[in-house]
Amino acid sequence: MSSERTPGGEERSDSELLKACLAGDQDAWSGLVERYHRLIFSIGLRQGLTSDDCADLVQNVFTIILRRLETIQDRDRFSAWLITTTKREAWRVHRHNLPSDGLDEVALVDGQPLPEEEVMAWERAVLVRAAVDSLNEPCRTLVSALFFEQRTVSYTELAGQLRMPVGSIGPTRARCFRKLVIELIASGVIDATVAVPE
Repeated sequence: MSSERTPGGEERSDSELLKACLAGDQDAWSGLVERYHRLIFSIGLRQGLTSDDCADLVQNVFTIILRRLETIQDRDRFSAWLITTTKREAWRVHRHNLPSDGLDEVALVDGQPLPEEEVMAWERAVLVRAAVDSLNEPCRTLVSALFFEQRTVSYTELAGQLRMPVGSIGPTRARCFRKLVIELIASGVIDATVAVPE
């Protein structure tokens, strides 16, 4: 069983993982590391760090998380907090490594930075997933099934899974989509000028 999943097989949200980490669940901690170590590493590359520095950055950021587990206020927005924390820590490491004249560039892996578009896409995907995780049921399950399942899930199947009439799926989907858009605007994934669907 994946360390990111509940005994029933559902993927645990960041909030659930953090709560389990506070209770001393080592599997939950492993799940958190597995979920975010690549993102932290790629942000380091984007900030101009070497591969060795990025590896240190991953350790540093998870050390910060461990120390602040009890004080993280909004666990439903953990990914946004993590990205901000990682960028600050990467900037600190980068600045520490700069030569005194500040003119030499920090060497990058293979001499090439990770494409900014790739990192931005990864950050966006993390924020979208966090927005979905912050939704209440049945919205979380409904949106996850519609947008994250590799196969197409029929309304009939969804109705059975959610124990609701098939005719209710469409209206519920619309309400859930509206809530998701509001969350995405709040996290900065969608521009605040975008009209929220009725």
